[in-house]
Amino acid sequence: MLRTAVSVREPDNGILDPFQVSSIEITEGVSELLDHFVHEMAPGIIGVDIRRRSTLMKSEWFDTAMSNEGFMHSLLSTAALHMFIFGKGTVKTILDHRAKAISAVNQALSVQDHAVRLSDANIGAVFNLLTVEEGLMMPHFREELAHDEQPNAMRLHLKGLREMLQLRGGLKAVGTNRILQAFILWHTTAHAIAAFEAPYPTTLAYIRSADLPRHPKGYQPKYSQYLVELCRHAGLTDSLIKLLESVLILAADLNAWYDDVECPLDALDVQNFSCALECLLLAWISERGPIMPPLEGSLCLALIIFTVRTTEALKRPMDVHLLHFVVSKRLEGALSCTTRGEWQCCPDLLLWILSIGAISADGSAESDWFVNQSSLACAEFNIGSGDELLERLKLCGWVNYKLDNSVHRLWSNITTLRLETYLDISSPDKEDANSTPGPLQCDLKEADPTVWQDVNWEVIVASTSAQRQGRSNEVGDERFYIDYMIDPNGHVANELMSKYLAFTMRRQDLDTPQNRRPKLSDRNDSAHG
Repeated sequence: MLRTAVSVREPDNGILDPFQVSSIEITEGVSELLDHFVHEMAPGIIGVDIRRRSTLMKSEWFDTAMSNEGFMHSLLSTAALHMFIFGKGTVKTILDHRAKAISAVNQALSVQDHAVRLSDANIGAVFNLLTVEEGLMMPHFREELAHDEQPNAMRLHLKGLREMLQLRGGLKAVGTNRILQAFILWHTTAHAIAAFEAPYPTTLAYIRSADLPRHPKGYQPKYSQYLVELCRHAGLTDSLIKLLESVLILAADLNAWYDDVECPLDALDVQNFSCALECLLLAWISERGPIMPPLEGSLCLALIIFTVRTTEALKRPMDVHLLHFVVSKRLEGALSCTTRGEWQCCPDLLLWILSIGAISADGSAESDWFVNQSSLACAEFNIGSGDELLERLKLCGWVNYKLDNSVHRLWSNITTLRLETYLDISSPDKEDANSTPGPLQCDLKEADPTVWQDVNWEVIVASTSAQRQGRSNEVGDERFYIDYMIDPNGHVANELMSKYLAFTMRRQDLDTPQNRRPKLSDRNDSAHG
């Protein structure tokens, strides 16, 4: 078990502020927070930057803090929050720097100079304050802040940030500070995914006008058109196929980035491209509404999961992304409203979607359904091993570094299911394609094929929280779910915890040899045709 260790170095004011030009006095407490930010938070800020090559946090974010009092205090508040969650520091430190940041921001907003009021530093300070308020919604602070004097602060900061961006000229106008622009994009994406709706209109307008993806001169993404051709053959909507092709370009970029230490791509550009695709896919679902066929809905949902899964920060295999819970539930519903006839012309597309769904749902209540349906599909298409399954998936579009191990874990789950089914004579129909609704059923079990779009998110989130608590109690280990956390009322609790605060999760390998069941050969019975 690994756990992020907070800094134990003696803070060195000479390194942090060698020329004594900081916007505030560097006391021992401030120095400790800055040291924690520089060494514990900044290096892992970009999810795909596995080699931690980006210096933007130090060159742009930290430099801005050194020259602006409000921004500095807002940054110190985020650092104090991060330290507190990992067992060091006090809530008082968080709130003290929050108060000083608010005072400095209000002072800057009161001046007549447009450049001062809407500067990168002032916008960045408001953004930091917003993320602090979201962080304070986490369970760690419920007792500490039982009677917070600023109950509406989060909404006020969000409203203020949007107004400042509008007056500045939109997100595109913040391009002078790449990391600030990226943080706002990531944050908006997190809110859109948590609410499962199209992003804020101005953000969507920026994404559609931006030149994405951004590739260096001479670089060409290498990807197969196989999945694109399958979708065209199946008669899917052109606009969805175009989004699919963009996701395949992202997958090619990620393979190049993860596999080649000399890759010329920029980590921030890759991360931004993934967020832009997530927003565009959510917008596509929102725009299509109730007229969307379940098969197209299945693909779009799988693309959202795939994009998030391949660009999120590494976590232990046992940790489950709350996004995957809610989207997997909807994906199960969409696939259950399709029949085998719809997949006859594109069986590998079904394999790809089921595998993405199964990987995503691993550890959730939906996991058994996806494992069962994946098992049925593998038997239907004569796939006899995890390696064979992986070979088929790589034809479609894959990110080896992020997904290969998950496929082998999926196959282990499939063989475990088959062994249990073989031994459980009381459930002879468990692997019957028509025993439960699923994509290999001959006829629909549901009368209304649009029912899959009607999902009660509050119920799912509440049950998800209970599942997470149950697992935590079983192993006696407090866990931090960091990427897109939602409280039981359905509110976003923090994307910043993933991208900006960059929690490093403790990891535990559950796929050890002693935990694997022996593999069984596929059984082609009459239910499989």
